[in-house]
Amino acid sequence: MALVSDLEARSQDMVLSVRKELAMRLAPDAPRRARSLMAANILFFDKGVHPSAKTVLECTQRGSLTDINRDVMEFWREMRERSRIQLKSPAMPQGLVNAFGEALSQMWTLASTEASQVFEESRLLAQVQVEAAQDEARQAHQRADLANQRTAEIGEELRQERLQREDAEMKLGLQGAEVLSLKDTVAALQARIEQEVKARLESETRFTQELESSRHERLREAERFKGEIAFAKQQIEAARMSEKTAREQFAATKSGMEVELTQYRTRLGKADASLAQAMAELGEEKGLNKALAKSVEDLRERVRFLTTQAAKRTVSSKAPLQRRSLRRLS
Repeated sequence: MALVSDLEARSQDMVLSVRKELAMRLAPDAPRRARSLMAANILFFDKGVHPSAKTVLECTQRGSLTDINRDVMEFWREMRERSRIQLKSPAMPQGLVNAFGEALSQMWTLASTEASQVFEESRLLAQVQVEAAQDEARQAHQRADLANQRTAEIGEELRQERLQREDAEMKLGLQGAEVLSLKDTVAALQARIEQEVKARLESETRFTQELESSRHERLREAERFKGEIAFAKQQIEAARMSEKTAREQFAATKSGMEVELTQYRTRLGKADASLAQAMAELGEEKGLNKALAKSVEDLRERVRFLTTQAAKRTVSSKAPLQRRSLRRLS
C-alpha cells in the first residue's frame, strides 16, 4: 500500500483551499486567464508559495499546461510592473533616475527569483529526504513482515516437531536423546528470533532519530524563509502604497470631471424642459387646427344642405300653376 507523505498531504490541502477561494471570489463561468491569475495571487500573497504552472493548473483545472505557463508569465510581468521602483529626485537627471530605478527593479526581481529557486531546491531536498525515510520505513516493515512470517514458519515447524515427538513417543516410547535435540533446536530458533527482533527495534530507533533530525532541519529552513518572505512583503507593501497614491490622484481628477458632467447634465435637463414645452404648444396648435378644420367642414356640409333644399323648393314651385303668396313661400 502506498504511503502519502506529510509534504504531499499539505500540498493537497493547499490545493483544496485555493480551489475553495477561487469558488468564493470568481463566478463558475469565469475565463481561464482570470482563474489562473487569481490562483497565482492567492498562492503568492496568501499562501506564500511560488506559483508554478503545474501548481496553478492543479488549482484551476482549466486549460493546458502551455496556456497556464503563459498566464503565470503574465502574472510575473504584472508583478514586475507593480513592484517597479520609481525614484523622484529633482536634483538628478531623469535618465539617471530611470536607469537607477530599472537597476533596483532588476535587483529585486533577481532576489525574488533566487529566493524562490532556493526555496524550491530546499523543498525538493526535503521531499527526497522524506521519500528516503519512507523507503527505510517500508523496508523495516518488510523486514518485520518477513520476521513475522519466519516466526509463523518456525511455529509451524515447532508444531510439526511436536507432532513428530508425540508420534515418536507413542510408537517408540522413550527417545530422550531426540527430545533433547529438539529442545536445543527450539532454543536456537528462539535465540535467532530474539536477535532479529532486537535488530528490528534498533533499526526503528535509528530511523526515528534520523526523522527527528530531518524535521528540525526543515524547521530551521522554514524560519529562514519566513524572514525572506517578510522582507518581500515589505517591498510589496511599499509598491501598494505607491499604487494607492496614484489612485487618489486619479480619484481627484475624476471628481473634477464628474462636476463638469453634472453641469452639462443640468443644461441638458433645461433644454429637454424647453423642448417639452415647445412640443406641448405645438400640440395645442394642432388641436386648434383640427377644430377649425372641423368647423369649416361643418359649414360646408351646412352650405351643401341649404343648397339642396333651395333646389328642391325651386323645382316644387314650378309644378303648380296657381299663385301662392310670398308669405306662404317663406
